[in-house]
Amino acid sequence: MNTSTPLLSAMSDSGSVVDWWFVYKVAGKAISADGTDAKGDEYVYFDAAQNGQIALSPHRISSPTDGAVANTLNQIYNNKDPNVGWFFYNDENPISGKTNGSRGHTKGVLCFNTVTNSAFWLIQSSPKFPSKAPYNYPTTAMGNAQTFLCITLKDADTARAIAQQMFVAQQPNVYLASKVPLG
Repeated sequence: MNTSTPLLSAMSDSGSVVDWWFVYKVAGKAISADGTDAKGDEYVYFDAAQNGQIALSPHRISSPTDGAVANTLNQIYNNKDPNVGWFFYNDENPISGKTNGSRGHTKGVLCFNTVTNSAFWLIQSSPKFPSKAPYNYPTTAMGNAQTFLCITLKDADTARAIAQQMFVAQQPNVYLASKVPLG
């Protein structure tokens, strides 16, 4: 394993490696317990390292540099390593704006590194997300609540097995992908 290249993983709200995290993005039409209106980019967060209940994050999902979603996806956006393979899938394409109803009603990201033998899988419900680099959360997704679950996978082979199963069973609408690493 190449120790100079960081392992790919689910990255916590504070930027640490975690086994998994969960985000519930609040709907823009929600009203908080104190009576204030939500903006639609607030979220509650919980991860494998926490010893407590799900809590409101101090970050906003719209931030390109802070929070679990941005921290995790920026491993792709800020990575030029040819050993990293990834694909974005969403039945509502953020690049073309088209919806593909003939493919799986699925949304997410699968990412792996063949040299560090590391990987993560982000499963989410946000339409038209994620976008092409740099990180950008769509304003069209602010009105409704969304969920995100990110899992650090055992290894790159696990990511490959998930990808193979997805293509057979779900036929995800892959709209953006890296070149396939040779390693």
